[in-house]
Amino acid sequence: MNRWYERLWAVTILALLTSGAAAAADGVTGRGHAFRADIVIVRGTKVLLGGVATPDDGERCVVDTGVMTCSDAARDALDTLLSNDPVTCTFARKIGHGAFEGACRLSDGTDVAVRLLQSGWVRAKSRAPSNYAAAEAEARAERRGIWATVP
Repeated sequence: MNRWYERLWAVTILALLTSGAAAAADGVTGRGHAFRADIVIVRGTKVLLGGVATPDDGERCVVDTGVMTCSDAARDALDTLLSNDPVTCTFARKIGHGAFEGACRLSDGTDVAVRLLQSGWVRAKSRAPSNYAAAEAEARAERRGIWATVP
């Protein structure tokens, strides 16, 4: 009888530990910083922002301090966006060791990718949600970010 209780106890503990690990694997919250314009790092986990694409390599943009590569300007814009607010990222799928594709939100619920699209620092991918395309169109019309120097 003692052995049966020991096994039941072990199975119960294992189930509790496993359910907590599964919940933690769905996302991450904390201070974020930009790895590049479409990748946020939170607590050592890389999250690729789904539905957006970074500026092309070598593309040049005019910024307050002069001319620089658009990819660097976009990364800096993401870093600035993340600098004062914790971020919560949810994972859609695993894309590599310690890396996920997903969506990140600031503490007020703002979608980080939408904010980058509105400021003109990333492009909406063709399969992105419709609000992503609308945010990009707004940035194009207002000539923000990468769209500021487009003739």
